[in-house]
Amino acid sequence: MVVVIVGAYASFYAYASMVLIPEDKKVFKEELSGIGNSSITDSDISTLESEATQIESIDLTIIPADQRKTMADQMRNDPFITTMNSTIAELKKNVTNNQEIASRYDLLLKGDVANNIRSVYSQELINAMDKMNQIMVALPNDLENGDSKAVANDLRTLAQLGRELKNMSTTSQAKLETVVNQLGG
Repeated sequence: MVVVIVGAYASFYAYASMVLIPEDKKVFKEELSGIGNSSITDSDISTLESEATQIESIDLTIIPADQRKTMADQMRNDPFITTMNSTIAELKKNVTNNQEIASRYDLLLKGDVANNIRSVYSQELINAMDKMNQIMVALPNDLENGDSKAVANDLRTLAQLGRELKNMSTTSQAKLETVVNQLGG
């Protein structure tokens, strides 16, 4: 019985080494280039913070309700929000896939690789993106309602979440580089 188990493990190890690891390395390299291209800039964060300060000093109710509704509808239909929703869905899918891949590396007795894979896409990252999405949904409603303080708070929260996501992205990028290097570069 032991011989069968050892033989099965040896077969899995050989298959993983020859097929799965090279495929994983390719996927992680692609994800690495994607992380580098999707970072939120300090300029974006500063813009949100300055807009929050400006909005806070304005009484949005002086803008006619129909104009606020038009502006809010434009925000709701902004392609960025649609892209954000699909990015969150894709990220959740990647987390699930990466957890399965990490388990594979546990079986291959490569716990360091498995732990690095798990840390690339954490639940914390998904939670921050979900919060950002909730704010992106609330922002047009607050604008339409003429609530200057709520709009300013939404913008400040987006700036803070942007800062958090930027930091998480930097950490994820470093961990993903480590994973790629651990898999043979």
